Amino acid sequence: MILSSAQFHCGSKRLELVAEISELGPGFRFEQIYPDSCDLGFTMVSARTGDMVDFVQVGTDKSGEDIAGWWFEPKPEHVKKNPKVAGMRVLIIND
Repeated sequence: MILSSAQFHCGSKRLELVAEISELGPGFRFEQIYPDSCDLGFTMVSARTGDMVDFVQVGTDKSGEDIAGWWFEPKPEHVKKNPKVAGMRVLIIND
């Protein structure tokens, strides 16, 4: 699944992007980044530069028994290629 950075809003911290899952379209779902891996995530393309970065799930926020959201970070190999994404985090809110 490829998403545009334009679909996200700036979060409360620097290098944090946030979106509600309903804003990502009816067909959005987390999927394996590579067929031979167990990483779930998505690919984000920068609306400004066209650069593509794979994000993998690193955590889940819960509210009691319900999932409130999912946290994603760039795959380490993408950080090596593009140090500008180091420290970036994405939160997708389960609305």
